[in-house]
Amino acid sequence: MEFGTTVSTCNATLVRGNHIFVVDDYSVIKETDIGKFVRSDAFQVGGYDWSVRFYPQGINDGCQDHISIVGELMNEDVEVRAIFYYRLISPGGQCTEWKQMRVLNLSSAEGKCRMGGWEKVMEKTLLEAEYVKFDHFSIEFSVSVIKDPVVTSSDLLLSPQVKLPPSQLSSDFANILESKEGADVTFCVQGEPFLAHRVVLAARSPVFRAQLCGPMMEKEGSSLILEDMLPDVFRTLLQFIYTDCLVLPFDDFDDEDRREIVRHLLVAADRYRIERLKLICEAALSRCLDAQTVATTYALADQHQCNDLKQACLKFMASPTIFGKVLASQDYNNLKRKSPSTTLEILESIYKFPKIYAKQAKPAGQYDADERTIPRSFAPAQPGKEKGESWRWNSDQQSSPATAAGGRQAVDFVGKSAISSR
Repeated sequence: MEFGTTVSTCNATLVRGNHIFVVDDYSVIKETDIGKFVRSDAFQVGGYDWSVRFYPQGINDGCQDHISIVGELMNEDVEVRAIFYYRLISPGGQCTEWKQMRVLNLSSAEGKCRMGGWEKVMEKTLLEAEYVKFDHFSIEFSVSVIKDPVVTSSDLLLSPQVKLPPSQLSSDFANILESKEGADVTFCVQGEPFLAHRVVLAARSPVFRAQLCGPMMEKEGSSLILEDMLPDVFRTLLQFIYTDCLVLPFDDFDDEDRREIVRHLLVAADRYRIERLKLICEAALSRCLDAQTVATTYALADQHQCNDLKQACLKFMASPTIFGKVLASQDYNNLKRKSPSTTLEILESIYKFPKIYAKQAKPAGQYDADERTIPRSFAPAQPGKEKGESWRWNSDQQSSPATAAGGRQAVDFVGKSAISSR
């Protein structure tokens, strides 16, 4: 008697995609009413268009002390099964755990549910204490679109697939740094000792490689003294080298102290040629500029060849409401004494900045509220620019996040939806 076994397998096909919704100027955006939201740009996953709604004051009266996050299907006349996920990310890379919803049956038909999300994502006080840094944080939103299942058959009984756990490489290296097990080099930073591993430092920094593994190794020995770096800065630098994640664990520091730490980190990253950390510091500093210290930040960017940060400083200073405050700031006057060439470069660059000034004739002494005249002692001479001519600020109108997708206005949350309070 012949006996055989066949197997058929039904697999759900998932198409997953992520979208990062960056929330800048949080202190301004949060000043809104309960039920009002800002919407991300539309993004595609699985052949469908999606967007993310962020409710700074909660979606309804029951969650007014929390923020709410909702995913929305943007297509018309479609039905789709999907799963939503989200996590919050601070500018320094600190993340919440991923939160996942159940499978949603979404439809754009009238009377059907086209949205799903979380009413109580996090208390606003916790969000602002842990994740909003320099008035900025990000929402990473993920959508898994469930396609029609596929059935396959086989004559062989296959073993079940092995589910791989998430990578623990970063946490493993963090544990090695914390435990100091096997450490073979000591850094004395302003009298505070730090133990580390030569091979890890050498793998992450060509400068450390030359110091600790090259011809300089015998000269340097197993102990190095650093008097020109702050212990907090070196501690954060080591943490990044081992984990590739920047965390600023300075709870007692205000925003200006944090900015100063990031400036020192940028200098250290450039010194040891850790390019990813340098770019992270550039991005963080470009998001927390102010009129009192932007001149110092510009000089730092110029010294360490941070061109993107320099451009961010120039854009910030080119605002008519900011430029006068910059000229009156103590940092700018200090920079003018120490490096006149740098202040001249700032003035010339702002004067030539594209799409910032448009020539506008006005009777002498008459200017609109958004106008300013650049003194000839500040502005480089240009042919055809006569004394007494004024320059008008032209601010390009930009759509708010709430109107970015399909021109829709931000309105109260209405209609059916799948909302989770957890």
